Amino acid sequence: MVPLDDRVKLLAYRVIDWVKTKKLVLELQTIPAANKNNMKIERSNKNPIISPDGNKDWESVATFNPSVASDGNVTHIVYRAVSPEQKVGDAKLELSTIGHAVSNDGVAFTDREQLIKPEHDWEKFGCEDPRITKFGDRYFIFYTALSRYPFSADGIKIGVASRKILRI
Repeated sequence: MVPLDDRVKLLAYRVIDWVKTKKLVLELQTIPAANKNNMKIERSNKNPIISPDGNKDWESVATFNPSVASDGNVTHIVYRAVSPEQKVGDAKLELSTIGHAVSNDGVAFTDREQLIKPEHDWEKFGCEDPRITKFGDRYFIFYTALSRYPFSADGIKIGVASRKILRI
């Protein structure tokens, strides 16, 4: 196990304001490493760090359920992004895909892009809930892939994407 040092911050993301806005946005909370034993959590005044972008159809309805990984210089965030209702096969649904953004400080994320979208029958009805980790020189992103609609247990698959550089 790698020990934490005083430069490390714990990044905690949670969903806020669903009831008020009917849009899901992400909030950031940090715990400075010096206070990790006291576990004092302070709300960041930079919230929300990711919210729906009306200029990008693929993430204009909602952005939530993030996961982060850092290469030491850049923090990568992957998140579930939801589009407006569209026709997929015979179904009409708000389609989930995986978004990606980068940050130099873990708070201000830029260069947002759609990283993973349905391309195969086993993920035809959405790609959701990403989890990212860096192992060696590669990033691995695990996600929920939906192959049936209406959704059912036998239509839920696990997808994984891997690459050395986390940019399209």
